[in-house]
Amino acid sequence: MSTSAPLDAPWKAALRDCIMQNLDDMLQNTTEAYQRKIADNGAAPLDLLYRLQHEYNRDVLHLQTTADAQVASEIARAEADLAQRTGGADVWRAAPAPGPSGDPTQAL
Repeated sequence: MSTSAPLDAPWKAALRDCIMQNLDDMLQNTTEAYQRKIADNGAAPLDLLYRLQHEYNRDVLHLQTTADAQVASEIARAEADLAQRTGGADVWRAAPAPGPSGDPTQAL
């Protein structure tokens, strides 16, 4: 994503919204696939149903983690691009304070 202005909170929110919309679509597809598997295996042994549930939960967690990493990566890339174009002047001063865990992506 290209920027021509400092990376302010509205820009970051718009980026996050875009990525989360894509995440919502992928989660919907994952949920539908899981529901089809359950419907196709409704009379299956419980251990198979538990395995399908575990795989679904793992897939959802992976998608969420990937989306969060993509947000952080896109922001870092845009900040680096902006710093390069502006000679690094005062770009990092506008960066959000780290969240409670010390992770700067948590402040988003």
